[in-house]
Amino acid sequence: MRRILPAGQDALLVETGDLRHALGLYHALNAAMEDAVSANVSAGESAASSSPARQFAAITELVPAAQTVLVRFDPRKTRPASLAEAIMTLPDTPDEAQEHRTVTVPVIYDGEDLEAVAQLLGISADEVVARHTGTPWTAAFGGFAPGFTYLVDGDPIFDVPRRTTPRLVVPSGAVIRFSEVITSSMRRVSSVSKRRSRLVRMPTSFLPRVMGTPEMRYLAISAS
Repeated sequence: MRRILPAGQDALLVETGDLRHALGLYHALNAAMEDAVSANVSAGESAASSSPARQFAAITELVPAAQTVLVRFDPRKTRPASLAEAIMTLPDTPDEAQEHRTVTVPVIYDGEDLEAVAQLLGISADEVVARHTGTPWTAAFGGFAPGFTYLVDGDPIFDVPRRTTPRLVVPSGAVIRFSEVITSSMRRVSSVSKRRSRLVRMPTSFLPRVMGTPEMRYLAISAS
């Protein structure tokens, strides 16, 4: 069940309840915006117009997250109540699987938390590697920092708890909980570092190819 909340003077926060419905709404809004542009709808003609197409034409940015979509709009071209009403007309359906290109990410499984994660899961380190590389991961949404992409799906066994002791430095190239790739060294991020279980290292030259990819797989390689 959707709930729409104001987020300042130029944005609405749409709560969807879960990730799949958030992504479903994100794609539906993108399609509605494209349709409005294709129809040459000008939101500037009348801010008072209740036409859904005019409301969608006023959207300036969409920011999907784990259970929400932030919808930024031009307040000169629409009113929050009118845009919220238009959003509620969109289907409240979960995201459907689509065909995506897959990018394979080479990683070196020698991270300092590998053995600890294996013990926590009750499996061997080799099985951790096998299960981590044996499943596709979906790049669901960005957050935390520019270029930082949260991955979902994959093997559910990797839903591990936070570290009991915060890690104050997360090195560039680390693959962590949620199987995100750290694109630069992060320091003094205790609330986030608690989640980090560093399994691998990744060649930094590969990082620019990862961002913005819908589906990823990990491939174990040697350090040499």
